[in-house]
Amino acid sequence: MLNESRMILMNAEIKNRIDMIKKGEIPKGYKKTKVGIIPEEWELNTLKKQAEVIDGDRGCNYPNEKDFVNDGILFLSTKNIVNSKFDFTEKKFISKEKFDKLGKGKIKANDLVITMRGSIGNVALFKKEQYETAFINAQMAIIRPHNVFNEFLWLLLNFGSIQKKISLIGSGSAQPQLTKKNVENLLLVNPSFKEQQKIAQI
Repeated sequence: MLNESRMILMNAEIKNRIDMIKKGEIPKGYKKTKVGIIPEEWELNTLKKQAEVIDGDRGCNYPNEKDFVNDGILFLSTKNIVNSKFDFTEKKFISKEKFDKLGKGKIKANDLVITMRGSIGNVALFKKEQYETAFINAQMAIIRPHNVFNEFLWLLLNFGSIQKKISLIGSGSAQPQLTKKNVENLLLVNPSFKEQQKIAQI
């Protein structure tokens, strides 16, 4: 009974804070920032300070149609990200020999991948469930977390206000596109690592 009463009280407090924030009021323990009203202990950092953004290899070794094989290393395209997750219904492969000749653009477990041209801002988390690694095509970039919990960052980049910001950044040309610098300069909230893990588990 005590736990139930406590939960009701907590839910009422949370609802009250949300209502205040919606009205533009700042609840106790919160602050107003460039990204909105957030808890006082949270910081704001650019993505560059939380992760490395890696372009694909667009040099002379970039794969073309004759390099695709029936089985080998997964070659990712924008079609492979659907609803913020990887979809391997359609897939292409390059040989291990071709993969070894390439420099950048090789995915590791817990990397995020973002689409940079056309349908921009789609972000998926590579969990190495089906494939050990993969290579991204020229319309994608890798986001490799180093100072942020990967699942929290994935949630954050798929959050509505961040997606709107990404759409605005990329809407200045005939074909929507993002640059590496655009992605690196995204301003994001940065709670403590422990809190990031808790948020990701909700």
